[in-house]
Amino acid sequence: MVKKLRIIFFLILTGFFILFIFTLLNLASGKSEAPFTFKLPSPIINNQPEAVLYFTPASDGEVLTVEIGAQTELTILGADLEINFDPALLELKDIKPGSLFASPLIIKKEVNGKTGRIFFALGTLEPNSLKNGSLARLEFLIKTPQTQETILNFGSLTDLAVKEKGRIELELKNYQLQINP
Repeated sequence: MVKKLRIIFFLILTGFFILFIFTLLNLASGKSEAPFTFKLPSPIINNQPEAVLYFTPASDGEVLTVEIGAQTELTILGADLEINFDPALLELKDIKPGSLFASPLIIKKEVNGKTGRIFFALGTLEPNSLKNGSLARLEFLIKTPQTQETILNFGSLTDLAVKEKGRIELELKNYQLQINP
């Protein structure tokens, strides 16, 4: 039993010694890294936005229609949109995919009218050549009888999935609107 343990211990030490020698030979031959390294994707460090998400009013009146637009040079495969609004002034009537995806798939549609939070996840299995356009269309009922200012903003869960790379830097442009019932 002790002899078997000594043999196993010897084999393990020999393996580590061979790896050490192999690493030294690679480094001596001019290679800048060891042969057995793991490379993780590098984090984004330039903080330059690769995509912009923004709100655009599409119509006014009793029903306020707002488009969520995307502008990028990358191929968008999907989006997680978290939108916050003032529930004392607006009531969400409907949210649907915009025109950016030819065959959109709604993954999740969650609306909390009491807190004024919308989470809308959508994507496509058939990306097209359009890189800029409408991701989603929101329709709000105006609840206030007087002129008021309010803000639609993107929450921290807002993100895009793109074909060319994993994580990208987003610029989120919130929208200050004046409600004129």
